[in-house]
Amino acid sequence: MNNVNEIETTHDFIDDQREWLIAHKRETGFSWSRLETPINRPSSTLSMFCAGNYNKSKYLGGNDRIALDVYRYRQTLLAQQQLRIDAPEKPKFFDTKASRIVMGLLTWAQRGRIVVCVAPPGIGKTEAAREYGDRASNAIYIRCRKSMKTISALCTAVLIALGNKSARGSADALSRWVVSELKNKGALLMFDDAQHLTLDMLEEIRGWWDEISVGVAFIGNEHVSSQMEGEARTAPYLAQLFSRVAQTVVIPQAYPEDAEALAAAWGVEDEKAVDLVKEIASRPGGLRDCTWTLENAITIARSQGQELTRKHVAEAFAQRASRPIAA
Repeated sequence: MNNVNEIETTHDFIDDQREWLIAHKRETGFSWSRLETPINRPSSTLSMFCAGNYNKSKYLGGNDRIALDVYRYRQTLLAQQQLRIDAPEKPKFFDTKASRIVMGLLTWAQRGRIVVCVAPPGIGKTEAAREYGDRASNAIYIRCRKSMKTISALCTAVLIALGNKSARGSADALSRWVVSELKNKGALLMFDDAQHLTLDMLEEIRGWWDEISVGVAFIGNEHVSSQMEGEARTAPYLAQLFSRVAQTVVIPQAYPEDAEALAAAWGVEDEKAVDLVKEIASRPGGLRDCTWTLENAITIARSQGQELTRKHVAEAFAQRASRPIAA
């Protein structure tokens, strides 16, 4: 893209931006109000600019600055269009060893069990949980956040996931609402990033399980199990929860065959490139790092008119990592 500060705003340049904007509005059907935000100009200003009477002039009184803003917007659209052409489409969900383990655990949990899935970032546990939620009935996915500090926040998150977007009330009222929504449904609550759940939240969830035997899956990093097991030694009510865990599964890192499946999903055929993908997957970040790397690598290869090779993967990874891998 060109630096607009280096552009000479001649009459021809201003006319060109005016004509382009008029045509763009007609082709897209956008209103002037719709164009306010991307161009960063009021709708009335854009309308007068295109009519040629902004400050009663076609070229003076700030028309040049408006034209530059239009040109910025025009360049942005062209860059995004080119990126859509060059950048590959991210593959949809694909089967892996890790996803089969997670889904098997979730199937067991939906029988009214409490389970724990422990895995580092980037092995696909979130994608597997979301996919299970799309496949199974009454499987509710809840993304836990560090900002969730209270039982009310927990209950609200669950109720919103259940479709009750206007959930309001005291912690006790919200908790009773959750129980009434889940009772006799054979439901499963999947708490992703469960390491952010507080001890009080864990105890509240344990209370739901005791009352209605709802399935519960705690999914997160190693702090999930260490928090529950460690606190259980000093907090009797946490011991009650930990003793109710039917199964804990630990996936230490991405499996090599999962990296191969990821490479295949992206259409990578070069064996040396696949080997490098497997090496990247074994590092912190796992398959997630491989996804970002392959997306960039394929874009690089396409921009050069070449088939993807190990060199492109190494170059893409070097742009992300502080410790590059040799091509």
